Amino acid sequence: MLKVLRAIESGEPLENLCAVIVQSAFELAGVLCCSVDLAPDARQSPMREIVSYPPNYSNLSSNRKEKLLEIAILRFGVPVGQLQVRYARALSKKTLLSLELLAGWAGIAFERHRSGVQLQALLDRLKILNELNLLVASKIPIRRLASSLAGQAAYHFAADMAITILMLNESLDSASITGAYGCQLQDLPRHISLKEGYLSQLVSFGGQATLPDITSNQSEPLAFLDQFGVKCIHGGILDIHGKPNGAILLGYHTDRVFTIFEEEQFDDFCRASAVGILNSLSREQLLTYSEHLHELVESQTADLVVQTARAEEASSSKSRFLANMSHELRTPLTSIIGYTSILTDGVYGPMNEKQTDAIVAISRSSEHLKNLINDILDLARIESGKEAPDPRSVSTKSLLSHSFKLMQQTAAEKPVEFEF
Repeated sequence: MLKVLRAIESGEPLENLCAVIVQSAFELAGVLCCSVDLAPDARQSPMREIVSYPPNYSNLSSNRKEKLLEIAILRFGVPVGQLQVRYARALSKKTLLSLELLAGWAGIAFERHRSGVQLQALLDRLKILNELNLLVASKIPIRRLASSLAGQAAYHFAADMAITILMLNESLDSASITGAYGCQLQDLPRHISLKEGYLSQLVSFGGQATLPDITSNQSEPLAFLDQFGVKCIHGGILDIHGKPNGAILLGYHTDRVFTIFEEEQFDDFCRASAVGILNSLSREQLLTYSEHLHELVESQTADLVVQTARAEEASSSKSRFLANMSHELRTPLTSIIGYTSILTDGVYGPMNEKQTDAIVAISRSSEHLKNLINDILDLARIESGKEAPDPRSVSTKSLLSHSFKLMQQTAAEKPVEFEF
């Protein structure tokens, strides 16, 4: 018994610990042979013999009076195996208690082994997810990402071949082979039909599925993998929120059955891959849209430059036209102002008071018109950058008086009273 306790404390592997248990059971009085049978995994598959002592006893013994005692090995109250003991004479109570104790220790050994396997499986899943996160964070194009995912899947799940299939369009009739490991991508068909076969069922039902023999169905769309020596396929769907985006298929040259831990790892792998592919597709779509916007901005900027040049040319033409017209108007106006000055000075004879007032009004209006023309010329020079504006204060009374005299003649022609 002490040997068993030391083996447990030292952390011996499950098979080594079971060997110590059966040897200790064999040393008990009346025991002829002892063996430990355990379920290989958590699915409670048929139990297999881990170790027996003495070895090959069933082949050597011919004692037909032997009896078989089976003591359950429990894990949290659930049978996970049994301690089988062969004996000829009745076993003492002490021996039976010792055998039950050894069976309990076998249950402890099994639980510790199972916990270690589960912990290692979790660490492996975490390692896979970290590698996928680094791969997705690298922001590589979608096709390189698909090929890298195929390589990672083949490496982590010991596949002879792996392909990444993406559904890049809205149609569910076909999918595109975007990445491959274990063969050249150009040696594979570009598209695979989703109307029938294994892949169609995988897309319809989701999750994971195994195709044990790809040659069993002559119309199977994946039958072309037979030329690469692939016999068995295990695939997982890539979906986000229930919408399939593709699948990862693992090809094996021999039969392959995934354990529950491998299925959990592959499920994590497919989920993380689906997120990475969706991010990559979104990033490429955003980049394409950004490039389109950039081209649109460049086009609009070029149009704006042309329109601005045309507007500046039109403004320049307007300024030139105003300057020319102002000069043309000022020349005859100067003559008018000159003749009114001659008449006012009496060069052509004396004038009465009304005639004098009219001539003065004509002279004042001409001067006003001349000032307006000068203002237009000044404005043209300001717009062309040849002159800076020079604002000054004016007399409001003088401005109103001048405006009254300009409008007095117009008011006299109409029945309008105009006073100042």
